Amino acid sequence: MEILLIGNGFDLEHDLPTHYKDFLDFCDKARRIYTFYDDILLCEYKQKNLDN
Repeated sequence: MEILLIGNGFDLEHDLPTHYKDFLDFCDKARRIYTFYDDILLCEYKQKNLDN
């Protein structure tokens, strides 16, 4: 299967956040959210083990 992607500039003309840097910013924010969530889960796990 072959896929051909053609850009027409519609997104950039309408100032949509579709640059590669915008994608990297999104990835950084997502990483921070998941890291924070993992830290919360780890704290809860440790607290439950201390209570037992």
